Amino acid sequence: MLLQSLNLAQSSVNTLYLYAAAFFKIYRSSFVFFGYFADKVGYKIVMFSAAIMLAVVGYPLYMLMINNPTVQSLLIAQIGFAILGAGFIGPVMGVLSHLFSPRTRFTALSFSYNLGFGLFGGTATLLNMIFIEQTGMLIFPAIYLAIAAASSAIALGFVMHREKSNKTSLVKSIG
Repeated sequence: MLLQSLNLAQSSVNTLYLYAAAFFKIYRSSFVFFGYFADKVGYKIVMFSAAIMLAVVGYPLYMLMINNPTVQSLLIAQIGFAILGAGFIGPVMGVLSHLFSPRTRFTALSFSYNLGFGLFGGTATLLNMIFIEQTGMLIFPAIYLAIAAASSAIALGFVMHREKSNKTSLVKSIG
């Protein structure tokens, strides 16, 4: 829909589809990098940084695509979204696995992860398309992304706070 709204030539759209396939490979490969990086510096730090960056940089990347609809600007935006998205998704399983005890981890993790992705990821395209059709506001996906990223950063803040308080109470009970 965005490509149609930007009035790109069909040859440009075909070129973008080819590049999109290549960038998907970069995106998938970046998961491994960010997962490894998160092992070294901490899962929540990497995810929190990626969420904040998505909230801040998402709007300018969408504006770049809308105000300058060329193959180059769309590729730059795709690269930006791929790297930032991988920075969040790469370490997500490490964080989620620590939220649940080993006894309930499989069920709780599977249910919460799939429910979240189904509700928010599965409906994102539909909600964005409906809103764009109703308002003509092409920038709405950036707003949706910023809200989702900010909500994720807030949720990660609670996870970080919970772990700090658990460590403090463990030290008090030992001491």
